[in-house]
Amino acid sequence: MDFNQQLAAFVLKILRHEEIPNIAVQALVEGFDSNSLRILASYTSVDYNFFEIQDLLKKIMLELNIQLPTKTEASKILISFYIDEIIEKKIDPFVGVENIIKDIYYKSDMINEKYVGDCLGIEKLYGLYDDYNEFTSRHFNDSNKSKYYQVIDKIKESIIKESINYKNNFIQKSA
Repeated sequence: MDFNQQLAAFVLKILRHEEIPNIAVQALVEGFDSNSLRILASYTSVDYNFFEIQDLLKKIMLELNIQLPTKTEASKILISFYIDEIIEKKIDPFVGVENIIKDIYYKSDMINEKYVGDCLGIEKLYGLYDDYNEFTSRHFNDSNKSKYYQVIDKIKESIIKESINYKNNFIQKSA
């Protein structure tokens, strides 16, 4: 994850507290610099003091003149990240959608209008996630194993196609 994506993960409380210094390391890698940033990047789990790290992170934001994204902005940043990971096949499609649902959707303050996930535009991905879970929870005998794997592959292909549609229709429109 890049610096902006890690800040989004911080806002949504996806990162563990001891991972916060990694945000500073990534910022330095990307060319940002400040005294507080260098200090935070040097922290290890031995040095870990949550309140001190929180204070340093606030100082960094001021020194770099950066604001943390809102929860809505953070949600969009991370959905975009996971969608790209799915499309580029860097992550299993099911795992990518599961991350979107568990790390972002469930932590979102947004309210659905008609379908589960429609507040973030992920209702079709959510439906495919449910299909996958429902299908894989069934027990198949050995004679049906090849059909089982065909259906699993079809659902994963559908997740990739819907991820491309999401990127083209939702991410690019909101950018």
